[in-house]
Amino acid sequence: MVLRPIFIGAGALLVASCHSPAEESEISGVAAEEICGGILAADAATALEDLSGMTQFGELPEDPAIELSNSIARLRSAEPGEEKICSVYAPPDSDLPSVTISFEWVLPNFSGDGRRYDTGMNATVLPNTAIIAFRCEGEDYPSEKVMLGRLSIRSGAGTSEGRMAIVNSASRAVAEELGCLDESGLVEGVPQPLGD
Repeated sequence: MVLRPIFIGAGALLVASCHSPAEESEISGVAAEEICGGILAADAATALEDLSGMTQFGELPEDPAIELSNSIARLRSAEPGEEKICSVYAPPDSDLPSVTISFEWVLPNFSGDGRRYDTGMNATVLPNTAIIAFRCEGEDYPSEKVMLGRLSIRSGAGTSEGRMAIVNSASRAVAEELGCLDESGLVEGVPQPLGD
């Protein structure tokens, strides 16, 4: 059910309407491979579809390629704080993001919680989060810090491997843009879990 405002004079009335399955498919969106400025490799795009049960997504910012470039510039400047790369909405007209991908410079202090994966310096999946810390050295980058990629999801949907595939793919794209992919230790494809 969707609430839609109808404006009458100076006021507004909310009217509930239901969509049929045919109308739902008419809601336009972006394919998983194109989401977030195209930072997801094929395996990560498939994982996003599996996680959400959708093939079309909404996203913020509205021009992700420009915002990705701006986010990379802010990460290059090594300003403190989290930099949201994008928020993904499934279905496309949802009010709340299903997935948010962000990055920030952090001190390398890691806990032993969660399921660990073989990529970067430290990679962990928790119920609603997947994180990867990786080395990213550069002339203007903080030498005592590492880059932390974070995937936050609204519910614990999808597999641990799928969530790790998404954050790993996004991390590789960011590391490449920052010029530190070679030293990052980020593997291609889906990272493998470390022994339980």
